[in-house]
Amino acid sequence: TLTDYFYLQNINTTSQNGSVTPSSGGWTRLYNYTIDIYDQEGDTINCSLYIKRNSTNTWEYAGSDIIPGTPGTPTQGTCSIPYHSFTCQDQGINHFLFQIQDAEPSNTYNTSVFQGPTLTQSQVQIFLIQGNNSEVNRSSGTTPLTIRVFDTENSTNVSNANTTIWVTYDYQTYDPGVSGQTSSGIFTRDFDPTCSPIQHLPGVQTWIGGVYNDACYVDTNLTQNYTVTVKADLSLIHISEP
Repeated sequence: TLTDYFYLQNINTTSQNGSVTPSSGGWTRLYNYTIDIYDQEGDTINCSLYIKRNSTNTWEYAGSDIIPGTPGTPTQGTCSIPYHSFTCQDQGINHFLFQIQDAEPSNTYNTSVFQGPTLTQSQVQIFLIQGNNSEVNRSSGTTPLTIRVFDTENSTNVSNANTTIWVTYDYQTYDPGVSGQTSSGIFTRDFDPTCSPIQHLPGVQTWIGGVYNDACYVDTNLTQNYTVTVKADLSLIHISEP
Protein backbone atom coordinates (compact mmCIF):
# COMPACT_ATOMS: atom_id res chain seq x y z
CA THR A 1 0.00 0.00 0.00
CA LEU A 2 1.28 3.44 -0.98
CA THR A 3 1.18 5.93 1.85
CA ASP A 4 3.09 8.76 0.22
CA TYR A 5 3.20 9.57 -3.48
CA PHE A 6 3.56 12.45 -5.90
CA TYR A 7 1.04 13.22 -8.65
CA LEU A 8 2.46 15.37 -11.44
CA GLN A 9 -0.34 17.12 -13.27
CA ASN A 10 -0.01 19.26 -16.36
CA ILE A 11 -2.51 22.01 -15.67
CA ASN A 12 -4.56 22.76 -18.75
CA THR A 13 -4.34 25.94 -20.77
CA THR A 14 -7.15 28.45 -20.35
CA SER A 15 -8.60 30.50 -23.20
CA GLN A 16 -10.99 33.40 -23.45
CA ASN A 17 -12.22 36.27 -25.64
CA GLY A 18 -12.58 34.40 -28.92
CA SER A 19 -13.48 36.93 -31.62
CA VAL A 20 -13.36 37.73 -35.32
CA THR A 21 -12.55 41.19 -36.71
CA PRO A 22 -14.48 42.73 -38.28
CA SER A 23 -17.60 41.03 -36.97
CA SER A 24 -19.42 41.73 -40.25
CA GLY A 25 -18.61 42.88 -43.77
CA GLY A 26 -18.36 41.87 -47.38
CA TRP A 27 -17.53 38.27 -48.23
CA THR A 28 -14.36 39.22 -50.15
CA ARG A 29 -12.51 40.89 -47.31
CA LEU A 30 -9.84 39.58 -44.93
CA TYR A 31 -11.03 38.45 -41.49
CA ASN A 32 -8.82 37.96 -38.42
CA TYR A 33 -9.68 35.46 -35.70
CA THR A 34 -8.15 35.81 -32.22
CA ILE A 35 -8.29 34.16 -28.81
CA ASP A 36 -6.39 34.94 -25.59
CA ILE A 37 -4.57 32.03 -23.94
CA TYR A 38 -2.81 31.44 -20.60
CA ASP A 39 -0.75 28.42 -19.58
CA GLN A 40 0.56 28.38 -16.02
CA GLU A 41 3.39 25.94 -16.72
CA GLY A 42 4.90 27.68 -19.71
CA ASP A 43 3.93 25.18 -22.39
CA THR A 44 4.04 26.12 -26.08
CA ILE A 45 0.41 26.49 -27.18
CA ASN A 46 -1.06 25.64 -30.57
CA CYS A 47 -4.39 27.23 -31.53
CA SER A 48 -6.19 25.72 -34.52
CA LEU A 49 -9.10 27.55 -36.11
CA TYR A 50 -12.17 25.73 -37.42
CA ILE A 51 -14.95 27.52 -39.27
CA LYS A 52 -18.45 26.52 -40.24
CA ARG A 53 -19.57 28.31 -43.36
CA ASN A 54 -23.17 29.39 -43.76
CA SER A 55 -23.19 27.69 -47.16
CA THR A 56 -21.98 24.24 -46.03
CA ASN A 57 -22.84 23.97 -42.31
CA THR A 58 -19.83 21.66 -41.79
CA TRP A 59 -16.64 22.28 -39.79
CA GLU A 60 -13.37 22.77 -41.66
CA TYR A 61 -9.82 23.57 -40.63
CA ALA A 62 -8.86 27.17 -41.46
CA GLY A 63 -5.36 27.72 -40.05
CA SER A 64 -3.37 27.83 -36.83
CA ASP A 65 -1.08 29.94 -34.69
CA ILE A 66 1.56 29.08 -32.05
CA ILE A 67 2.41 30.92 -28.85
CA PRO A 68 5.94 29.82 -27.81
CA GLY A 69 6.44 28.92 -24.17
CA THR A 70 9.29 28.69 -21.68
CA PRO A 71 8.99 25.98 -18.98
CA GLY A 72 8.54 27.56 -15.57
CA THR A 73 7.35 30.89 -16.96
CA PRO A 74 3.62 31.21 -17.63
CA THR A 75 2.72 31.43 -21.30
CA GLN A 76 0.39 34.31 -22.05
CA GLY A 77 -0.57 35.74 -25.43
CA THR A 78 -3.10 35.97 -28.22
CA CYS A 79 -3.44 33.51 -31.06
CA SER A 80 -4.20 35.39 -34.28
CA ILE A 81 -5.25 33.63 -37.50
CA PRO A 82 -6.15 35.50 -40.72
CA TYR A 83 -8.67 34.03 -43.14
CA HIS A 84 -9.41 35.28 -46.65
CA SER A 85 -11.27 32.50 -48.45
CA PHE A 86 -14.98 33.06 -48.01
CA THR A 87 -17.19 32.83 -51.09
CA CYS A 88 -20.26 34.72 -52.23
CA GLN A 89 -22.39 31.73 -51.18
CA ASP A 90 -21.22 32.15 -47.56
CA GLN A 91 -23.26 35.32 -47.06
CA GLY A 92 -25.16 35.23 -43.78
CA ILE A 93 -24.09 34.17 -40.28
CA ASN A 94 -20.97 32.00 -40.03
CA HIS A 95 -19.46 30.29 -36.96
CA PHE A 96 -16.04 29.33 -35.61
CA LEU A 97 -14.20 27.64 -32.74
CA PHE A 98 -10.61 27.03 -31.66
CA GLN A 99 -8.86 23.79 -30.74
CA ILE A 100 -6.31 24.42 -27.97
CA GLN A 101 -3.28 22.12 -27.53
CA ASP A 102 -0.45 22.24 -25.00
CA ALA A 103 2.42 19.82 -24.18
CA GLU A 104 0.03 17.20 -22.81
CA PRO A 105 -2.06 15.59 -25.62
CA SER A 106 -4.85 14.64 -23.22
CA ASN A 107 -5.36 18.33 -22.44
CA THR A 108 -6.46 19.13 -25.99
CA TYR A 109 -9.92 20.69 -26.09
CA ASN A 110 -12.28 22.69 -28.29
CA THR A 111 -13.59 26.05 -27.21
CA SER A 112 -17.27 26.86 -27.31
CA VAL A 113 -18.70 27.87 -30.68
CA PHE A 114 -18.57 31.57 -31.52
CA GLN A 115 -20.81 33.40 -33.99
CA GLY A 116 -19.37 35.44 -36.84
CA PRO A 117 -18.61 36.94 -39.14
CA THR A 118 -21.90 37.98 -40.67
CA LEU A 119 -21.13 38.25 -44.39
CA THR A 120 -22.86 40.53 -46.89
CA GLN A 121 -22.44 41.64 -50.49
CA SER A 122 -19.10 43.35 -51.00
CA GLN A 123 -18.81 47.08 -51.61
CA VAL A 124 -17.46 48.31 -54.95
CA GLN A 125 -16.45 51.57 -56.60
CA ILE A 126 -17.00 52.36 -60.29
CA PHE A 127 -14.42 54.22 -62.37
CA LEU A 128 -14.66 55.78 -65.83
CA ILE A 129 -12.24 54.29 -68.36
CA GLN A 130 -13.44 55.85 -71.61
CA GLY A 131 -16.48 57.36 -73.30
CA ASN A 132 -16.90 60.79 -71.74
CA ASN A 133 -17.47 63.57 -74.30
CA SER A 134 -17.47 60.93 -77.05
CA GLU A 135 -19.28 61.19 -80.38
CA VAL A 136 -21.12 58.71 -82.57
CA ASN A 137 -23.08 58.91 -85.82
CA ARG A 138 -26.58 57.51 -85.63
CA SER A 139 -26.40 55.93 -89.06
CA SER A 140 -23.09 54.10 -88.74
CA GLY A 141 -20.44 53.11 -86.24
CA THR A 142 -20.34 52.75 -82.46
CA THR A 143 -18.44 54.36 -79.63
CA PRO A 144 -17.17 52.46 -76.56
CA LEU A 145 -18.46 53.45 -73.13
CA THR A 146 -16.21 51.69 -70.63
CA ILE A 147 -16.16 51.43 -66.86
CA ARG A 148 -14.06 49.57 -64.26
CA VAL A 149 -15.50 47.83 -61.18
CA PHE A 150 -13.19 47.82 -58.14
CA ASP A 151 -13.81 45.83 -54.95
CA THR A 152 -13.04 48.28 -52.13
CA GLU A 153 -13.07 45.56 -49.45
CA ASN A 154 -10.55 43.33 -51.24
CA SER A 155 -8.66 46.00 -53.25
CA THR A 156 -9.04 44.10 -56.52
CA ASN A 157 -10.76 44.53 -59.87
CA VAL A 158 -13.96 42.48 -60.01
CA SER A 159 -14.59 39.78 -62.59
CA ASN A 160 -18.00 38.34 -63.47
CA ALA A 161 -20.03 41.11 -61.85
CA ASN A 162 -23.38 41.88 -63.47
CA THR A 163 -23.02 45.35 -64.95
CA THR A 164 -25.26 47.70 -66.94
CA ILE A 165 -24.65 50.95 -68.85
CA TRP A 166 -27.59 53.22 -69.64
CA VAL A 167 -27.81 56.14 -72.10
CA THR A 168 -30.54 58.76 -72.29
CA TYR A 169 -32.45 58.93 -75.56
CA ASP A 170 -34.45 62.17 -75.14
CA TYR A 171 -31.87 64.05 -73.03
CA GLN A 172 -33.44 62.93 -69.73
CA THR A 173 -34.92 59.39 -69.95
CA TYR A 174 -32.54 56.43 -69.86
CA ASP A 175 -32.87 53.55 -72.30
CA PRO A 176 -33.23 49.97 -70.94
CA GLY A 177 -29.46 49.65 -70.88
CA VAL A 178 -27.00 47.04 -72.10
CA SER A 179 -25.91 44.45 -69.54
CA GLY A 180 -23.07 41.97 -69.24
CA GLN A 181 -20.34 40.81 -66.91
CA THR A 182 -17.00 42.37 -66.10
CA SER A 183 -13.68 40.85 -67.14
CA SER A 184 -10.79 41.85 -64.88
CA GLY A 185 -13.00 44.69 -63.72
CA ILE A 186 -13.80 46.03 -67.21
CA PHE A 187 -17.17 46.32 -68.92
CA THR A 188 -17.79 48.08 -72.24
CA ARG A 189 -21.00 49.03 -73.99
CA ASP A 190 -20.37 49.67 -77.66
CA PHE A 191 -22.98 52.37 -77.95
CA ASP A 192 -24.94 52.23 -81.20
CA PRO A 193 -27.67 54.87 -81.18
CA THR A 194 -30.93 53.47 -82.45
CA CYS A 195 -33.98 54.75 -84.24
CA SER A 196 -36.22 51.84 -83.27
CA PRO A 197 -37.83 50.83 -80.97
CA ILE A 198 -36.21 53.70 -79.02
CA GLN A 199 -34.86 56.67 -80.93
CA HIS A 200 -31.73 58.26 -79.50
CA LEU A 201 -32.24 61.88 -80.49
CA PRO A 202 -29.34 63.84 -81.95
CA GLY A 203 -27.41 66.01 -79.56
CA VAL A 204 -25.73 65.55 -76.20
CA GLN A 205 -27.02 62.54 -74.27
CA THR A 206 -26.05 61.44 -70.77
CA TRP A 207 -24.79 58.01 -69.77
CA ILE A 208 -24.14 56.19 -66.52
CA GLY A 209 -23.21 52.66 -65.54
CA GLY A 210 -22.31 50.32 -62.71
CA VAL A 211 -23.02 47.05 -60.94
CA TYR A 212 -26.68 46.14 -61.15
CA ASN A 213 -28.70 43.17 -59.93
CA ASP A 214 -25.70 41.14 -58.76
CA ALA A 215 -25.96 38.70 -55.84
CA CYS A 216 -22.35 39.17 -54.75
CA TYR A 217 -21.77 42.93 -55.01
CA VAL A 218 -23.78 45.95 -53.89
CA ASP A 219 -25.59 47.83 -56.67
CA THR A 220 -23.32 50.81 -57.34
CA ASN A 221 -23.13 53.37 -60.16
CA LEU A 222 -20.59 55.92 -61.31
CA THR A 223 -20.60 58.91 -58.97
CA GLN A 224 -21.35 61.27 -61.85
CA ASN A 225 -22.99 61.18 -65.27
CA TYR A 226 -21.00 61.44 -68.49
CA THR A 227 -21.94 62.55 -71.99
CA VAL A 228 -21.98 61.20 -75.51
CA THR A 229 -22.97 63.25 -78.55
CA VAL A 230 -25.24 61.60 -81.10
CA LYS A 231 -24.79 63.04 -84.55
CA ALA A 232 -27.79 63.05 -86.87
CA ASP A 233 -27.73 61.79 -90.44
CA LEU A 234 -27.09 64.37 -93.13
CA SER A 235 -29.11 63.96 -96.31
CA LEU A 236 -28.34 65.79 -99.54
CA ILE A 237 -31.42 66.81 -101.47
CA HIS A 238 -30.96 67.61 -105.12
CA ILE A 239 -33.39 70.18 -106.43
CA SER A 240 -33.68 70.34 -110.19
CA GLU A 241 -34.49 73.59 -111.87
CA PRO A 242 -37.79 73.60 -113.73
